[in-house]
Amino acid sequence: MGNFSTIFILFFLIFATKATDGEISDELDDLMQNKLYNPLRESIIQERKDFQKYKENDVETTETPEHKDPFWITLIIAGIVSLFLVPLSIIAVVIFCGKRLRMKLQTIQQGKEESEKTKSSTYSPLPISSARSQSNQHDRSTVDSGGSRLERPSVVDVIELGNFDPQEAANRKPLDQRIDEITYDPKFELDMVNLQLGTILGKGHFGKVCIGWLHRAKRLAFEDSFSQESKIPVAVKMPLDPYDEDQVDMLYAEVKVMTNIPLNPNVLTLIGAVTRGGRGMYMVLEKCEFNLLDLLHKHGEPFYDELVTTEPPPTDAESYVANDPDHFYAAEKGNPIEMPTNRPNAISTTKLLSFGYQVAKGMEFLSNIPCLHRDLAARNVMITGDHLARVSDFGLARKNDKDYYRVKKSVEVPRPIRWMSREAINDAYFSRASDVWSYGIVLYEMFSIGGLPYPAWSDDEVAMNIQRGQRNTRPMRCHKELWMFILECWRHKPEERPDFEKCSEVLEDHLKRANPTFLSSLKSTLVREMTKIQALAQYR
Repeated sequence: MGNFSTIFILFFLIFATKATDGEISDELDDLMQNKLYNPLRESIIQERKDFQKYKENDVETTETPEHKDPFWITLIIAGIVSLFLVPLSIIAVVIFCGKRLRMKLQTIQQGKEESEKTKSSTYSPLPISSARSQSNQHDRSTVDSGGSRLERPSVVDVIELGNFDPQEAANRKPLDQRIDEITYDPKFELDMVNLQLGTILGKGHFGKVCIGWLHRAKRLAFEDSFSQESKIPVAVKMPLDPYDEDQVDMLYAEVKVMTNIPLNPNVLTLIGAVTRGGRGMYMVLEKCEFNLLDLLHKHGEPFYDELVTTEPPPTDAESYVANDPDHFYAAEKGNPIEMPTNRPNAISTTKLLSFGYQVAKGMEFLSNIPCLHRDLAARNVMITGDHLARVSDFGLARKNDKDYYRVKKSVEVPRPIRWMSREAINDAYFSRASDVWSYGIVLYEMFSIGGLPYPAWSDDEVAMNIQRGQRNTRPMRCHKELWMFILECWRHKPEERPDFEKCSEVLEDHLKRANPTFLSSLKSTLVREMTKIQALAQYR
């Protein structure tokens, strides 16, 4: 009974404490009203009062103001924390973004390299003969269209071109048509510190050229800083507008093309380029004394004519017979003409044939790479102090601008249309055959001593008359047989024109007939010239 009473009392206390203030269940009120268990009732009431008092005291203690954290203290603490957290957060964000950006740039660069490697695998290296002379082993490397290394041909290979496979060359796209697939060889990169710019020599459609001096990157032990051998004059080509992205891109593309062209004594030599450092884009070329057109204008008169004829030359080129016995070179009759020793730049028939032969050899070399010129003209043939001809100013930039070829209604301002083939004028189609057409125009310029092609026609008339089959008339200083060959270069159908190998053979034959000793001397000079242009690499 005692245990039961105790359990009952505990149950009742728990129930009572959970009741809200002033609330008692109906059952308890009935019990109290009937005055049952009075002692127990008083005990329970007292327990309730004690519990209520304890509860009220606890609430008052919790809500006392002095036990609360003041708002301004909380605000100060939050501000102090934020002073540390905000800068740290900014630094963390910057570091995170920087890492992401670097990773993205690395990914892009790797993607480009992978793409270039993939594209370059389509093109096989230009075949080069393995037979090389030991004397030129130190500088006989270049870069093929995909950026891989291949041996540079020896002097004899370059001059004779016997190691090229014409069929393979015919199946390869020209360099400028795979410009996105070839790479820039970093060995050509120059330090701008070693390049000194001078006065402007001339301006073109897309760029300008100034004279400059290039100091040797690593001076030899016996040279001082004032040694003349430590620097060389150079021609520096740069964009007309250095802030024009298209002009900069075109010059860079031209640099890439030239770095993939092996050395040749009849092609202008690229020494190097400045492409990095944010100081502009510069292409550094060997400096020559003249261009062919200027040389003809300045030193063409008096002209030393080695042609002999027994009758006045008619004006109609078609009236000539190729094997006419009354038209020959003076040396063929044992009467060679002596050149004056006091006029080193004097122009003679032999000199003109020499220039024509060298330009043909240079273009034969380029066409076997293959590399189209697109703008072959006397103004784009450079002449050294030793009267060696260098084909220069490849037509890569002109390919990107149709306005350059637009017809102008003026005879006074020569435009490229006078050097362009029929298909190039009509369809803007360029090929080896169109370059051969332009070569025929260069021969006309030479034997007319710098004359303007189609001098009596406007540009509109040039385009129209060429379609009708009309051509230039023979200059009086041009041999009749050579003129008949030039007319073959201007045949209506491209496939009927000779190639540059044939051009070289014809000009060599005429040079041999006009001055056989000069031809053998010229070939020896070209061999020695290879050593000179190879030595330009020491200035990189």
